Amino acid sequence: TGLFIFIFIAILINVVLVDLIKNSVNYTFYSRLGIYSVVFLNVFSGYAIIKHRLLNIKIIYTELLALGVIVLSLVQLFTAKGVSEFISQGLIFVALTFFAYKLVRSVEVEIERKDELQTMANKLAIANDELRKLDNAKTEFISIASHQLRTPITAIKGFSSLLLEGSYGEVSESVRGALDKIYVSAERLVNLIEELLNVSRIESGRLQYAFAPESVEKIINELYDNFILIAKNKKFYLDLKFSKTKIPEIVMDASKIKELVSNFIDNALKYTEAGGVTINTELRDSGVFIDEKGFVIANQKSEFGKVVRITVSDTGIGIPKEEIPYLFKKFSRGKDVSRLHVGGTGLGLYVGKAIAEAHHGQVWVESDGAGKGSRFIIEIPVEHVQ
Repeated sequence: TGLFIFIFIAILINVVLVDLIKNSVNYTFYSRLGIYSVVFLNVFSGYAIIKHRLLNIKIIYTELLALGVIVLSLVQLFTAKGVSEFISQGLIFVALTFFAYKLVRSVEVEIERKDELQTMANKLAIANDELRKLDNAKTEFISIASHQLRTPITAIKGFSSLLLEGSYGEVSESVRGALDKIYVSAERLVNLIEELLNVSRIESGRLQYAFAPESVEKIINELYDNFILIAKNKKFYLDLKFSKTKIPEIVMDASKIKELVSNFIDNALKYTEAGGVTINTELRDSGVFIDEKGFVIANQKSEFGKVVRITVSDTGIGIPKEEIPYLFKKFSRGKDVSRLHVGGTGLGLYVGKAIAEAHHGQVWVESDGAGKGSRFIIEIPVEHVQ
């Protein structure tokens, strides 16, 4: 805008006015007014730089283009022959000036919008950074609080166990019943604290792994021994199946893989009302490819070669298809699980997925629907990938 005003005044003084007074006695004085038009250049250029971003390269190109068109139109206006041509050229000049102004203004508005978006993006980046700091502080708080809680809870669990075993003398049946409840509640709290600590370690990248060659069959057999009595007490079956092909030792953190599979078996027994659980361990030539929603993509294989697949199948409540993508997220539980077990936290599967991924493996769940049982599956590559 300032540039257009400057050009207009400069032409008015140096072309139009000088031509009108060329025969005047004061011609020399008036002609020198053109020299002072540089004041308008300085004033309006400064205004344009500050207010309208004259030095922005995109605006400069647009203004130069508009200025060139206006100057050409102005030249044609003052070289017009006849009144009718002067009027038509004048109208063209006015129209071109109007559209040139609109063009430059639209470019300015576009740049202003970009600046606003950039400012907003910067603010969002700062807010994101603050949220990340808050999240880290939350994770650190959970870690510290969990550590502080674990010691007294473990002591309560330990002493209640000693009382139940009669280490401090015989206890009456009524007292034994109360001690049983204390022990079960303490055990539940210990598990919760351990899960919170694991989540804290995962999010802060401090979960440690001790990789070494281990036998998967040995781990599964140990877990079978741990859960067979629980299954029998519930009148469920607990079956083991191994592939005929010998499963080699694989490099893994045995305690964490055991924790992962143990959680699968424990959930299967908790959420089964009749029937039982089958643990199938097999060596496969290749793994499958899991999409981001947790479903197997047909006819696609994972990037690894041979894998050990452990499948924990149950005849329990099953899982609706729409719930499957959310099962491995933090604090996620199925809609129907609280009917059978109210003490779950929704953290076990999240931690299990992180453990599997640390072994370059994967976990997923399959179910034919509500009431039709579930299959929780883990695949671990035979060849350890650093």
